[in-house]
Amino acid sequence: MKMNHGSRITKALKLLKDAPRREALVVSSNPNALRSRDTHFPYRPNSDLFYFTGCRSEDVTLVLRPHAQDPVVLIAPPEDKVKNLWDGTPQPIKPIASAIKARLVLTNDPVKQVISLLRGHDAVYLQSLAGTPSAEVKHDLSARSTYLLRNLPTSLI
Repeated sequence: MKMNHGSRITKALKLLKDAPRREALVVSSNPNALRSRDTHFPYRPNSDLFYFTGCRSEDVTLVLRPHAQDPVVLIAPPEDKVKNLWDGTPQPIKPIASAIKARLVLTNDPVKQVISLLRGHDAVYLQSLAGTPSAEVKHDLSARSTYLLRNLPTSLI
């Protein structure tokens, strides 16, 4: 069964664009669950991220901004050869980004990148799952004073 992730993103962008405010959506991959000090449980991808992108990789964040010049942004860490040596090669991100027509941003600080992408929006839909960039953005924005929230979303949903 072939999944059409692009049509799902198009539908979500239309719903966000039709809202009365400038809204955005941020979806992050699940954190890797620790079993004991040096072992992890088998990784389970985030269902929401997989629904939109088909991505099974860790440390990936999708940002949907219908009013922006590049409405779909996929944020991932740059390739880490040492991590690949120990954990295995992850699912390639570039083909996923091109399949969903997203701008790919490679960064080691996804929270800072997401906050910069949210400038000019009134509201943002974020996940509250601890350990994800989405939850960290929610915490960061809610902890800021009104002065520091200039041009950033004040409604965190």
